[in-house]
Amino acid sequence: MTNKKFKKNSFKRKLTLSLSKADAILTGDWHLREDQPICRTDDYWVAQWQKVNFIRKLSEEHECPVIQPGDFFDHWKPSPRLLAYTFMHLPKELWVVYGNHDLPQHSLDLVEKSGLYALASGSNKVRILPGGHWGLKIDDASMISIRGRKLLVRHVPVYKGGTLPWPNSPAIPASKILDDYPEYDLIVTGDLHQCIVYEKDERLLVNAGSLMRMTVDQVNDSPCVFLWYAKTNTVKKIALPIVRNVVSREHLNRREEKENRYHAFIEGLRNDERPELSFRHNLDAHFKTNCTLSSIQELIYKYLD
Repeated sequence: MTNKKFKKNSFKRKLTLSLSKADAILTGDWHLREDQPICRTDDYWVAQWQKVNFIRKLSEEHECPVIQPGDFFDHWKPSPRLLAYTFMHLPKELWVVYGNHDLPQHSLDLVEKSGLYALASGSNKVRILPGGHWGLKIDDASMISIRGRKLLVRHVPVYKGGTLPWPNSPAIPASKILDDYPEYDLIVTGDLHQCIVYEKDERLLVNAGSLMRMTVDQVNDSPCVFLWYAKTNTVKKIALPIVRNVVSREHLNRREEKENRYHAFIEGLRNDERPELSFRHNLDAHFKTNCTLSSIQELIYKYLD
């Protein structure tokens, strides 16, 4: 290949890459933690940072910010080790809001005690976005802009519509969120760990779900992030690398077995099916062994009856 052709092809590759670069990476709840979820059979700590590093490298490739809609940490007070690892693995630009898990007593008044506050205070890579924090009313100060598109990042429970996620759930239908805030082109939400992309009148709501599978009901989930393109206001789903068979319900089976044993024990006491568990049987044996007077036995039996 001639030098001229090589330069031409190289330019084409660079042009294609620049045209396909996203303007933001949309993620869900991260819930970074040091402890091992009871349902996981792998090394959760290692798996967690693999996901974070995947997102960091993706943001480097696209040269764009990572947007995280709250519940960044699983607990508002992360351990020194967890905080240190988070500093080491941060993407170049991380835009976040406070979720309920990030706030002591779920209160913004106590925000300066939170690990996320410490992270943002100690790193110029972290930008706390205005307005969309847990429990805070949305106003004009909540708006951010990327390439002329208006964005809202908010920690609020959202579902796609239809049946509520569970009875009496406070979740809000995605269509209502878009109707309530018509000035925004893109609304990024977090809180519920369900992947939702909802489009209405060329406007988008994206709820990416959770970074990790932390509970047994997520066994079939496929954690993901989204590349967002401002020009078209569209997204592309990117699957996060996972190992399938690491979420187990064994702990639930053990709990069920234990509960069954408790029930059997209680029923045995009620029905006197086992002599060694029968109060009346043991009382008779006690009277016999101790030669208790019949008059006293009668009084005791009368009281018991």
